[in-house]
Amino acid sequence: MLSRISENAAAHVKAILGSGDFEAAEPLIADFAARMQMRFKGALSAAEREAVLTETLETFKDWLHLSRVLRSHISSRLHAAIGESRYQAPLCDRPRIELEA
Repeated sequence: MLSRISENAAAHVKAILGSGDFEAAEPLIADFAARMQMRFKGALSAAEREAVLTETLETFKDWLHLSRVLRSHISSRLHAAIGESRYQAPLCDRPRIELEA
């Protein structure tokens, strides 16, 4: 089980990722990984080390899933905004064809 400090760090990273601020999450993820590495090195038994690795892996999987969902959402919003901007372009910027009789 994650320590209270690690749980708080994991929750903080999840909140930052949930807001879409991937750059701010990067150093927090590195800090979390360092904490988990220290816990792994301090584990006295193979079972304890396995538990640390399992918890760390599950936390990273959770963050990866959240990041993928957000990336997909951001991408769809970007594509929608691009489409809207094309339809809302000023008339003077649109190519026009003049027909003469």
